[in-house]
Amino acid sequence: MTIDMPDLENPVLVSAGRKTEISLLLAYFSWGIFWGGWGVLIPQFKYDLGFSESALGFALMGISIGAMTAMMLGGKLVRNRPELALTVLLFAFACASVLLGEASGFVSLAICLVVLGMMSGLLDIALNINVFNTERSTGRALFQRAHGVFPLGVILASPMVGLARDAEIPTQAILWIIAAFMIPPLLLFYSGTRRRAGPQATQTAGSDDANNWTEIFARRTVAGVGGICALIVIFLFLENAVEQWSTLFVEQSHATRAATASLTPSLYMAAIFVGRMAAHRWAHIITIDRALRWGAIGTAAGFVLMAFSQSIYVTLFLATIMGLFVAPIVPGLYSWISTHVGEDRRAAVLGLVTTLSYLGYLLSPVFVGGVASTALGLDAAWVALGLVAVGAYVLIKIGPSLSSPEPKGSDQ
Repeated sequence: MTIDMPDLENPVLVSAGRKTEISLLLAYFSWGIFWGGWGVLIPQFKYDLGFSESALGFALMGISIGAMTAMMLGGKLVRNRPELALTVLLFAFACASVLLGEASGFVSLAICLVVLGMMSGLLDIALNINVFNTERSTGRALFQRAHGVFPLGVILASPMVGLARDAEIPTQAILWIIAAFMIPPLLLFYSGTRRRAGPQATQTAGSDDANNWTEIFARRTVAGVGGICALIVIFLFLENAVEQWSTLFVEQSHATRAATASLTPSLYMAAIFVGRMAAHRWAHIITIDRALRWGAIGTAAGFVLMAFSQSIYVTLFLATIMGLFVAPIVPGLYSWISTHVGEDRRAAVLGLVTTLSYLGYLLSPVFVGGVASTALGLDAAWVALGLVAVGAYVLIKIGPSLSSPEPKGSDQ
């Protein structure tokens, strides 16, 4: 199967492609702004609403429950009109983020998080498909760069929100400021969409057959999409734990202020940004097999050592190193799918894998919250996460290589 190569000499197409790339990078950046700020706001919600770690974990499950439900029911609509969907979902996600400030108890927060999760899940599909479309139309790799700018948003937002918490700025005001970052990419992408020809937006929808989940998994590739999906779930499970729980972990373990504790997810994401840019630059050296092996080892060691660390500086250093190790894995696996799955069903597979990957987000908060609610606290949860990373390493070792040549019939 072959792809019609874009006319890279056409200045109009080149300009449109550049504008689309910029708007997508800004969208990932603004998405990172929210999740970076949200990770630092979680302890504030816990204190204000009087939640235990277990109750907080169950409330946070609402994000993934909403995401997976919306992705299963609405994923096909996003795949059919990815450009329009992205424009609408950026606005809807901004509205949902502001809604969080209205939560006054467990039920209301859980409902708000379900709504947020619905918008986030569909936005995730829309972003991945639009990145793939842009890669195909421009002939330039974009997955590592796009996923790489997400941490930049976290890096900026985490310490800023930590300072805002220490300054006792109202949570609702912080959420409004965060939501405002969604507007620039929305406007830029919308203006670019109106200038581009309509047919391109629908080329990745695939046939009805491509949207059949059983059929997708029945068509095996080198290692099987199911195995790739399992690895994405595991590493998102681990990443989510750092993003949503590390600020609370450091506040409690080292008795620090919010601004200091917020450096943990910020440094973690800074390292992820550096790692993903390095993976993009030296893709021939940082192969997916190497990234998986070293990512599992580094993550396992990082979690366990953080649990026993008595120094805030050592904890921050370990979070940084852990981010470097895990950085290339998730975008690398998505890129592997984009390369090894036929064009007629690629959008459907990306949508399906993105949906199933939210199992990691679903299970992570209740797992961490459940372990942390025991007498051993969050330290035990960090050790347990290290053991999950060890399990990922075992799965990687017994599985087939992903760096082998592309299978016959995949897009070249």
